Amino acid sequence: MMNYLTVKGDTSTNIRALVNIGGITDLSRTIEHHAEIGDVANELIPEFEANRDMEIKKRSAIYWTHELPKNIPILLLHSKDDQHVHYSQIPQFADSLQLNGVPYKLVSFENDKHGLLNHDKLVRELIMDWFNLYVRDLKPFESDNIRETIE
Repeated sequence: MMNYLTVKGDTSTNIRALVNIGGITDLSRTIEHHAEIGDVANELIPEFEANRDMEIKKRSAIYWTHELPKNIPILLLHSKDDQHVHYSQIPQFADSLQLNGVPYKLVSFENDKHGLLNHDKLVRELIMDWFNLYVRDLKPFESDNIRETIE
């Protein structure tokens, strides 16, 4: 969630690429599937209890995907069995990224949990490759094979 908030509406940032592992894109849906997050939000977000809907939308990139930079490629890594950030929000978010011209790649993982520890080595390789391409080598975004599933 913080990655998206950091770059929201900012085209002058020095950030060249993002990676999210199990990142929240719809706080409402996350709370629906993991009620304890609602308690955390209530504790950490000022005015959450009084302005719940507004505060959720302010922190849920699904509502403002159009404000994300079109020059920062995002790598989304997410388990289909994530017990903290339900996977159902991720395909919808990827659709919205695509619709709004935000470069991204979604890699979904079968048989793993929130931190993708069952695929630790592959996750590290994917992250390093992503940053090498778009930060170190300054390559233009390649839109081939933007969605894949790892068994």
